[in-house]
Amino acid sequence: AILYEANIANEYKRKKLFDLISGGVNPSLSMVNLKYNEINQKREVELINLNNFLKNKIKINNEEINNYHESNKQKYKVITKLIKYNKINPKNLIDSDEFDSLFFEKIDEIGDSITEGQGVVEISNKYNLNSPIEKSFSRATIQDDVDYGEDFPRELVDKIFQIEKSQPTILEERNNEYFVIELIKTNIITKPTTDPIIKKDILTVLERQNKIKILSDIATRVNNKNFLKKDFDNFSLKENSDIKKIVIKNLNDDVDLDRNLVAQIYKLAKNNMMVITDPDLEKNYLVFIKDVENSYIKENNESYDKYFNLSKINLTSSLYNTYDLYL
Repeated sequence: AILYEANIANEYKRKKLFDLISGGVNPSLSMVNLKYNEINQKREVELINLNNFLKNKIKINNEEINNYHESNKQKYKVITKLIKYNKINPKNLIDSDEFDSLFFEKIDEIGDSITEGQGVVEISNKYNLNSPIEKSFSRATIQDDVDYGEDFPRELVDKIFQIEKSQPTILEERNNEYFVIELIKTNIITKPTTDPIIKKDILTVLERQNKIKILSDIATRVNNKNFLKKDFDNFSLKENSDIKKIVIKNLNDDVDLDRNLVAQIYKLAKNNMMVITDPDLEKNYLVFIKDVENSYIKENNESYDKYFNLSKINLTSSLYNTYDLYL
């Protein structure tokens, strides 16, 4: 009963909150300006592009490549399946163009033969089909796109890699043709580091790992106040990396930097530093916020309603979250 009454009370409070919000909870002018300034404040920024520094810093030797390859052999395995198969259609099975009852009766017989352990050669001989075609398929975690040719449906390749050794022959239908497929042999090898595709992948992984470590080390020094503005300037001189000075007009200004990088910069206060990167670690910068110029909007501005509504959404969301937190 106590729990029931508590639920009723909570539902009543929730309804009163919804009624209050739907009745009109409006942000103040100062709230609107907080949202406006969040988006439109101007920032003077000093940037050091870290890409050349990273390129010079990261040197990967053969021992590292081989060690990574040894620890990740499974990633570089290539599985090759050798099969024999035959296509079956009404023409070559019953000398007809029709998918009639006789055709499907023969298909059922072939299915029974497979269950009894007969392979594609025996079935081809039994029904006077052409000699089976031999074909191999390779699959690796890392590989270029493979063209298996027009004579074999691409969607059947997955079926081939699912064939069990205990039941090596299967019957599959695709595009009004039946395929009797027999797995002859499975071969598994590990591609060596001399393979250009494998070496490229290993280098990409190791370079990324090195980038993360180096950038994290710099970021840690910055966050712990062990890398100050004088260190920023000295770093530029030591690494022969120019300091680029830019002005970012607002949060959506992508003239000099991608917006995801700008968004990172806008989280930082004046006279602070940080390392900013894109998700692929292709664009990496050390950033110093030289100045922040706040912006304000008046109620008679033509854009006021836009920021009023954005602020109202934030306020409403905040009220809901506060209610849920203390429920």
